[in-house]
Amino acid sequence: MNRRRFVRAMAVAPLLASSAGIAAGAVSHRISPPSSEFMTTTLPRLLEIAAVPGICIGVLCKGQPAWEAHAGILNLETKTAATAATLWKAASLSEQATAYAALRMVDARMLDLDRPLAYYLGVPGEL
Repeated sequence: MNRRRFVRAMAVAPLLASSAGIAAGAVSHRISPPSSEFMTTTLPRLLEIAAVPGICIGVLCKGQPAWEAHAGILNLETKTAATAATLWKAASLSEQATAYAALRMVDARMLDLDRPLAYYLGVPGEL
């Protein structure tokens, strides 16, 4: 896998492990909700593997919710279910925005994913 594919994959993968959604305009194709089999079987298993008690997944399109899903529980002690009204603590939300910004810079030819980071930092001898 080359760096470009890796960065693109990493920009999307955290959505399954966090309460983040996809930023408006970041998706150019139509979003289809996952199958009911995924929601009832696969997602709970992924939550168990990742030791994540609950999750909220959302997709925004033009600033409006296009799709959302909730699974698991909010609190291990009270067993309160995750719902649309659940208030989640924001954590690790910058990775998606950073990856999106980096890919926009790649599209604008301002950044080359195959060039060492030292080049952009101006580290002597590492160019």
